[in-house]
Amino acid sequence: MDERSILNFIKFIPFYYIFSFIMAYIGYCLYFNVEFKKDIIIILFFLIITLSIITMYISKITKIKFQNFKLNLLNNENNKLENMKNILDELPIMIIYKDLNDFILTVNKEALTQLSISLENIINKPAKEIFPISFQKQYNDDLEIIKTKKGKFNLIEKLIINNKVLMVKTSRVPIFDEYNNVKNIIIFMIDITKKIKLENEEIKKNKLLYQQSKMASLGQIIGDITHQWRQTLSILSTASTGIKLKKEMGILEDSELISTMDLINKSTQNLSNTIDDFRNFLNPSNSKTKKFNIKQTVEQTLKILNVQFLSKNIRIIKNIDDIEIVSLEDQLILVFINILNNAIDALANLDSSIKKLILINCYKKNNYLIIEIQDNANGIDESIIDEIFELYFSTKTLTLDSGIGLYITMMLITNILNGEIYAKNEKFTYEETEYYGAKFTIMLQEKALSL
Repeated sequence: MDERSILNFIKFIPFYYIFSFIMAYIGYCLYFNVEFKKDIIIILFFLIITLSIITMYISKITKIKFQNFKLNLLNNENNKLENMKNILDELPIMIIYKDLNDFILTVNKEALTQLSISLENIINKPAKEIFPISFQKQYNDDLEIIKTKKGKFNLIEKLIINNKVLMVKTSRVPIFDEYNNVKNIIIFMIDITKKIKLENEEIKKNKLLYQQSKMASLGQIIGDITHQWRQTLSILSTASTGIKLKKEMGILEDSELISTMDLINKSTQNLSNTIDDFRNFLNPSNSKTKKFNIKQTVEQTLKILNVQFLSKNIRIIKNIDDIEIVSLEDQLILVFINILNNAIDALANLDSSIKKLILINCYKKNNYLIIEIQDNANGIDESIIDEIFELYFSTKTLTLDSGIGLYITMMLITNILNGEIYAKNEKFTYEETEYYGAKFTIMLQEKALSL
């Protein structure tokens, strides 16, 4: 019921009751043959006039009240809209409101600031004109929203406006009319340009540190290979010289010749195998995600470091299950090398009379691949054990790779291999003797396993 109907109804009420009373009085007089009394008719007539005046007054007052009420509603609505606009202007995100014809209806202050544009240069302008580079993708997203009546969230977009490049995280939300049809689209954008720049710088830094760590490992491995080759070449030189001398003196026996040839053959094969192991470590195919056997990967790593184990009299105890995983083998090998090199350095400080042990366990538990590497070098100082994975933290003398080996190890495990790594000191028993040392535990997630 509208305002006019209500006012007419108010005017009609007194006349309705008076008319009803008059008809009832006439009916009474006719039915009982009672004479009409003029006084009553006159009274009713004046009553009609009085009520008409009162009704007109009430109607006028009611009309004024209605007008005031409507004005208050309008003011309240305007205040709400103004308050809403003020709230939107204070939000630290860009907000753009546009119609289905792709014309921009309004924006908040943050959008004007971030886009470096004035209000008159964006209001009632087509989005194609404001964002010509990214328009097509945005328009396709809008068409999908109109069709599905569902918003699209957390889209990463590149905006170019007035020679300014912005990377934004965008959410586009439909606004519906009373018939549940999409009538407008509101766009929320967060500037993530600095965040992406920092992330890219972090990636570049980590790549550089990774290469630095790998080069440091390569330098150490090449040094070990050089030492092994010199030892082997010395053996070959001594054996060949001895055979030649005995031949010249006529005292060379066939059995000695055969055994010396076997020694030379075995030594050359060892040299060849050393090169093969090193070449596999550098193989570019290992830089790609592939399926491989963790037992074979550990064995390959141990071959690369074998010279160090032999020269420092370190014994390796392995308990490795036959498990296939899908991951980056070269990254995992570098992780193993970094951890084992730390163990080798720590064990080198032990007295020569003490057994030097490294335990390697690999097994599957709760859909995780668990890799444990533990030594008996008396552990890491508990006051610093929580800091060993931090960049440039080191207890060693300053060298090229000081403080980056374990940091790169942590980065490779968490960011590249999607796993976790922990370090703690722990006791263990081997051959009925109790030892104590650092234990590194690597956990690779279920999706890394080849189930």
